[in-house]
Amino acid sequence: MLGKSTAVTAIFMLGLFLYGKKYRKIVSGLLLSLLRVVLVPIVTYVIARSFGLSGDVLNITVLLSAMPVAITMITITQKYDFEKDLFANIVMVSSLSALVYLNLIRFILGVR
Repeated sequence: MLGKSTAVTAIFMLGLFLYGKKYRKIVSGLLLSLLRVVLVPIVTYVIARSFGLSGDVLNITVLLSAMPVAITMITITQKYDFEKDLFANIVMVSSLSALVYLNLIRFILGVR
């Protein structure tokens, strides 16, 4: 029962983090998020292929590396009071764009 509530709790925390923030650094957030969305899966793919991964293991590894930055960034920025506005923009952009880019990565990898 506790395990089933993890996704709901994470989405609730994400909403709490994003509420009330000032999104003045949206361009910086978009550029940093785009860099992470494109570069990290490509590097993961190249390294995973060099280790001989293929099939479902490769696909899962690349998709996990492409997941949006949410809960970890929320925790770090709150704890250390570091660049809350910038990371709020990155979290918002990466979370909202994940609907598109994760499906695009799945299509490129041929995941059904």
